[in-house]
Amino acid sequence: MEYFIFFHDNSTSKFNYGKGDYEKLRYSLDIDWVYVFNSFGNDVDKMWDYFKNELLLNVQKYIPIASNFRQWKKPSWKCPVSVNLQGLIKKKSRLWKRFIETRNPQTHKDYKKVRNEIRKQTREDVVFTKEAILDKLANIKINKSPGPDLLHPRVLHEARYQLVTPLRLLFEKSYTTGTLPHDWKVASTAPI
Repeated sequence: MEYFIFFHDNSTSKFNYGKGDYEKLRYSLDIDWVYVFNSFGNDVDKMWDYFKNELLLNVQKYIPIASNFRQWKKPSWKCPVSVNLQGLIKKKSRLWKRFIETRNPQTHKDYKKVRNEIRKQTREDVVFTKEAILDKLANIKINKSPGPDLLHPRVLHEARYQLVTPLRLLFEKSYTTGTLPHDWKVASTAPI
């Protein structure tokens, strides 16, 4: 199966997501993703490239282009862990610093207890359900700008019912093989 990588030049024009034909976009993305992804075996990068290419080609077809948008300042990134887990991470860091300074065995024991609790909370078995993915896509902030993968949140929100299966398959394959698609490792950062 052949697939092509689609690139869009962000510097000159932007998609006008408010005027997109999402009905046709949803229809064009309603394909048998299980069949398509099975042809890639365990190659998560190829699966992601095909999925992204298919989505971006359809975005190009059904979302009009508008030019001369203003550049908006992006909000700061927020940590995706719970407040309780953030507190445990800070406590672990403080205990480690205290242990390095004092070399007290009790402090090291306390550090290991907190470290193991963090591991337990972050390494639980992960189950990717369609309902959870649909919930995330339904509550995505559609007015935010796309990341380096060029997938706009409005497109993900509007076509969520058609995208839930390929995303679930991608997440499961990525989790079971322990590999991430290259695009998921790329981020746009700006110095402050």
